This record gives sequence, C-alpha cells and structure tokens, in this order.
Amino acid sequence: MPRHEDTPTLDGLDIPDPADPESGIRWLTDRYAAGTARQAWERDGTPMSAAAAMEAVLADPTPTKEAAIAALALRRQLAEEAERLDTAIVDMARGRGVWWETIGASVGVSKQAAEQRHVRRTDAARARRRAGKATAGGRLRAWLDQHANALRLAAVRVALAGRELRAVNVPVATAMYHLETAEGMYGDADVLARARDLVAAVADAEAQAGPHPWDQVRLSAPAREAVDDLAKLVAEAPD
Repeated sequence: MPRHEDTPTLDGLDIPDPADPESGIRWLTDRYAAGTARQAWERDGTPMSAAAAMEAVLADPTPTKEAAIAALALRRQLAEEAERLDTAIVDMARGRGVWWETIGASVGVSKQAAEQRHVRRTDAARARRRAGKATAGGRLRAWLDQHANALRLAAVRVALAGRELRAVNVPVATAMYHLETAEGMYGDADVLARARDLVAAVADAEAQAGPHPWDQVRLSAPAREAVDDLAKLVAEAPD
C-alpha cells in the first residue's frame, strides 16, 4: 500500500493511513487498552471498540501525532456506527406507531426527507441481510425473515452496554467485538451466530464466578436486561 506523506512509523511499523480504520483501531488499542481490554488484545488480538478507543485518545492530554492519525482513521467507522444506531431508533419509533412527521421534526427535516433517508439506509441493509440468509437453512431463513429486525435491535442495545460487558472477562470482550462487527458488516445469520456466542460467554462467566461477592458478574440493570432480551431471542431461533 502506498505510504501517505504524513504516515509516520513507530517501532518499524507504519501508522495507519487515515482511510484504514482497521489498522487505526488496532494501533489505538495497542497504545491505550488497559485492564480486560489489554488482556483481550494480548491474548486474542481483540481490539477495543471504536468509541472506547476514540474516548481514550481524546482523554490523553498529550496525544502523539501517530495517535491523531490513528484517530482520524476511525471517523468513518464512528459515523457508520452512529448511522446504524440512528436507523435502529427510527425502526423502533416506527414500530411504536410514531409518525414520519415527528421523526423528521427530531432532526429538523420534513417527513418526506426523513422517510426517504430511512429507505435509502434500509435498502442497503436489506441487501447485506439477503446475502447472509442465502446460506441459512429453510427454518432458520423463515425465522430470520420474521425476527431479523428484533435481533438487530437487541444487538444494538447490547452494544450500548458494550463497555460494561467487555470488562467482564476476555471471552466476553472477544464475543462483544465479533457481535458488533457482525451487526455492522454481515448478514442476519452471522449476527445470530455471534449473539449466541455472546450469550454463551456471559453465561460461562457467571457459572465460573467464585463464591465471594467480589467474584460475581455484576451488570447494571440496563445491561442485564439487554443481555436477557438477546438470550430470549437466541433461544427461540432454530439451529
């Protein structure tokens, strides 16, 4: 890959080009990850979430030029994550009978503009979902046709508790990373598979907890509710 004129090096490795979010998140994880995030990175190569990495570099009072370039690489990814979250909010609102006029007013546009924007986003998401369903069996395809929106909304709710869940242990942190990646990039069958992995990782962590209160997996009420809702959906899905 051609080197950008501002691409510096550190320990002999190129710092990511601003257009390369994957290497940007990996560089920032290597620089800023601590606690369970550091363990997940060193053991499994699991990077931090883009939001956590950006918060870390912005909290650094003296970030290096290398850190700034790595942060620039995350701008597009963060914008895409914000768009997916916004789409999920609109889906939820429409599912509760909220009018397009109200949805448009929330961002200062007309109801027609709000609906057109949502259609553009959902058309692209449907194409990605269809690709993922092609390899699923008949019963699973039928289940995904009916429950895909609920599954993805549940995955988004879990992602909002991602920082808390990533702190549980390394397997949960790794499962969170793969679920967030699948929700943003892959089809519904992949999201379901990664959701199953996360639910199993949380259950394993709770089963392995020691007898003392400080050994227990303690989740906030919103995080617990999000995991439980995802677990219910996963349990209903056919293999």
